[in-house]
Amino acid sequence: MNRATTPGSPRSRGLLGRRAVLLGLLAVPVGLAGCSRPSGSPARPSTTPDPSAFPLEVEHALGTARLEEPPRVVVAMDPASADACAALGVAPAGILDTAGSPWFSAALRTFSGPQPFLLNARGGLPIDDIVKMAPDVVLALGSELPRDRFEQLSAVAPVVAATSARGETPWADAVRTVGRVLGLEAAAEEVVATTEKAMADAASAYPGLEGTTVLMFSASAVPGADVLVYGGGSNAAAALRSFGLTTSPALAAVEREAPLAEGEHRWPQSRVRELSSDIAVVAVAEGQQRIVSEAPFMAALPAAAHRGAFYVAAPDQNSLTSGSALGLQWASRNIVPELAKAAYYAAQD
Repeated sequence: MNRATTPGSPRSRGLLGRRAVLLGLLAVPVGLAGCSRPSGSPARPSTTPDPSAFPLEVEHALGTARLEEPPRVVVAMDPASADACAALGVAPAGILDTAGSPWFSAALRTFSGPQPFLLNARGGLPIDDIVKMAPDVVLALGSELPRDRFEQLSAVAPVVAATSARGETPWADAVRTVGRVLGLEAAAEEVVATTEKAMADAASAYPGLEGTTVLMFSASAVPGADVLVYGGGSNAAAALRSFGLTTSPALAAVEREAPLAEGEHRWPQSRVRELSSDIAVVAVAEGQQRIVSEAPFMAALPAAAHRGAFYVAAPDQNSLTSGSALGLQWASRNIVPELAKAAYYAAQD
């Protein structure tokens, strides 16, 4: 499956400038061919697809994808899709240049092989680069794919979109769906079991989280800018509940009153005092924690009064929001202890 790199091809262009630095972090197989494991590294689920599972059809929010045989060239249009592939021991041939989380890089560093091409979508859909890859399937389980882009991509290869119109797929569904698409259903169940155990172990290690109420929202220090509250059906809310936390009753009022935009509810800065919870997980832009925490409106946040406000930026924010098994394993190790600290302070008040 490994394709020769020719001048002007997506792969050769991807080795220039800033991309070369990012690509240097990854040494991975492409598609399902050439997967290898360095001597002495932990055993991984088998990456040999089951041909008897094909042909198959996969339903999603925008339609149905049909695959006649195991795909060999896979393009992932969002981090959740790329993470699901990596968790299964498979690297996509192409990934968006946003798929550079520490857990993604760590998972793929254990494999040798060609590096994936980083697709730059900032100027729009990189359809020309995708066409040149000749993918067998395009995965978009964690992105709100507009109908026109879905149709463009569907003209190139079968597209597996998110299970909800909001562009979110629960992490276990994402792993199982990608497992079906790649012919690796047994491996997908292993990943689900491993992730569920990691979350359960993290929750049991910090019993003080049980029953502690929580809300998560994104905030900016810009005066008058709305905060964006994650709804109860979001990947973020589901992740926090998995760690033993309880969604704050205040969210019900937000969901009744505030409009939903891209999976989040817009709420005025002037009304943050109504976002009552023991813990508030506040997502901010990288490097903006101090600025946001000191913004005048944040003084009205109930959780801030007892040091229950916990600020997250990428990659920690993405570990909770992206619907990624690998991200949740990361959060189990790195985020849960901080949540427990915030819960402790809340309980002292």
